[in-house]
Amino acid sequence: MKPFQIYRSSAGSGKTRTLAKFFLKLALENKTDYFRHILAVTFANKATAEMKGRIVEYLSKFSTGKEESLAAELQEELGLDSREFSQRSKRVLTALLHHYSDFNITTIDAFFQRIIRAFAREAGLAGDYRVELNTQEAMKDVVDELMKKLRENEKLRHWVMEFSLQNLEEKSKWNIKGDIRRFANEMFQESYLAIPAKGAPDLKKLREEKHKEAKQFMNFLRAKAEKAHRMIAEKAGQTMILNGRTAERINFLRILCGNGNSRRT
Repeated sequence: MKPFQIYRSSAGSGKTRTLAKFFLKLALENKTDYFRHILAVTFANKATAEMKGRIVEYLSKFSTGKEESLAAELQEELGLDSREFSQRSKRVLTALLHHYSDFNITTIDAFFQRIIRAFAREAGLAGDYRVELNTQEAMKDVVDELMKKLRENEKLRHWVMEFSLQNLEEKSKWNIKGDIRRFANEMFQESYLAIPAKGAPDLKKLREEKHKEAKQFMNFLRAKAEKAHRMIAEKAGQTMILNGRTAERINFLRILCGNGNSRRT
């Protein structure tokens, strides 16, 4: 067997069967407990459960001699007759069920958690550390810690003040922590991750350029909105009684023109 193989396939094309076959071939061609030395890593818990269930189901069928297309493929590749193949499958299944905790099919995050916990002391982590899967809750804690460091970190304080003043220019509502959390959440978006890594000066320049582009776009929209609002006023008169979506659209035009109040929640 080649030491490194790549399987490319689209959704629903049988990836689980292919990987299960690869796992079973390794387990059956070596000693009975060899499955302990096999690591399979998936992306989601659902895929982990599916693959584990599929392997146990295959071994159960193999050990009882039930007809299964995969059994014929493995027998041919391993060079085993039906009797030897069935006996090996039964031994591997028994060992696997008795040592199920060594059945290493896991998600990527769970795998790395195991590694980190094994070297928690060397990594300078507390032994009782926890992994927070709720991004929003974790972001709240991060922003709270950031706010605590404002007094001692001049550069950070300057950035927060600049960020706050910019937000005040764009809207009337003041919610600096909420704004920073929303800004920080952008770092987890694919569009942000696609941006090449840059130093602080370049990021500042990029922000200024994008802010300028955004202002130009808003001025363009405002001009169009004012024109549309004038046309509607000329056709319908200054007093308009509107309901439903039409009223919402007219109100949106007024907001773009600066004649209405927007409420941001």
